[in-house]
Amino acid sequence: MNSHTVAWIVAIVFLTLGVCGIAGAIQWYLKGRKSRSWPTAHGKVTVSELTEETRTETEDGRTRETKLYGAKIKYRYQVAGVAHESNRVFWADGLKSSGGGGARKLVAKYPIGQDVTVFYQPSDPTVALLEPSTVKGVVTTAAFAVGFAAFGMIFLGLALGQ
Repeated sequence: MNSHTVAWIVAIVFLTLGVCGIAGAIQWYLKGRKSRSWPTAHGKVTVSELTEETRTETEDGRTRETKLYGAKIKYRYQVAGVAHESNRVFWADGLKSSGGGGARKLVAKYPIGQDVTVFYQPSDPTVALLEPSTVKGVVTTAAFAVGFAAFGMIFLGLALGQ
């Protein structure tokens, strides 16, 4: 494979990843804006714990373990007399990090038994979240996506210049 072909492949892959990431971030942002006007219900936190996952990577004969931390938050609420349970705090939920600071803050913010305001989708009350305005994860996703797209544009320029 020649360098021209490699440049085209890299450009296409990174531009695709960038565009998909940007589209996903925009979708999360728009969902967040829309869900701010959803009706609310009283809820109660039933699970609040720090999760830990160990990832093992081997490179050049060396094994490296990385611990990733997340927050597992569940809550119950009722809509029109029907009980529901959800685990979504914000739209970009489920992010894990090696530091775990954000996860620890969520666990501290939502202890078991905590009363919470639950925002639920009017057409499907099983879709709910606690923080519709939070853009955690959206900004990071958008930044990485823009970086991927920029990297793809550089390789596109190389491919077109050859």
